Amino acid sequence: MGGTCGKENLATHTVADTGALTNLKLEKEDCSYLVGEISNIKDDKFTEVKITETKSVLVARHGKEFYAVGDRCPHAGAQLINGVVSNGKIRCPWHAACFDLKTGDLEDFPGFDCIPSYKVKVVKSNVYVQVNPKEMVDRVQKPLKKMCQRDQKVVIIGSGSEEI
Repeated sequence: MGGTCGKENLATHTVADTGALTNLKLEKEDCSYLVGEISNIKDDKFTEVKITETKSVLVARHGKEFYAVGDRCPHAGAQLINGVVSNGKIRCPWHAACFDLKTGDLEDFPGFDCIPSYKVKVVKSNVYVQVNPKEMVDRVQKPLKKMCQRDQKVVIIGSGSEEI
């Protein structure tokens, strides 16, 4: 946990294995988090990167490209690390909502919203994800029962779509 943060400046990272120094250009107030070495990130598998104690980002490799997305399904809050990654798509483990790995866009219901996506940089043999921890928000939808609480009672009479 913990990354190197900067505002339009160069951040210096020490790579643990080699002790080499690497410079990365950071944008806005983004923080750069080391995901790992390219060879350790398997195709169509997630690597979890802890941003804070309660927030994580998931990084996946698809072919030669690396992508980073939020770790929770916005439908009911399922941990997407337990989902399936295949052919550039993410499938939620609870209700099978489908998201695009590159953009986080919703591809198939029952999700109501997309998942956030983040920039990924490859420097030499290491993969970094850029995240602004202040902008990370919970995007899980409230259960419909709580969203639709009313004091009024409604009675539906009939058995088909034409009945009122």
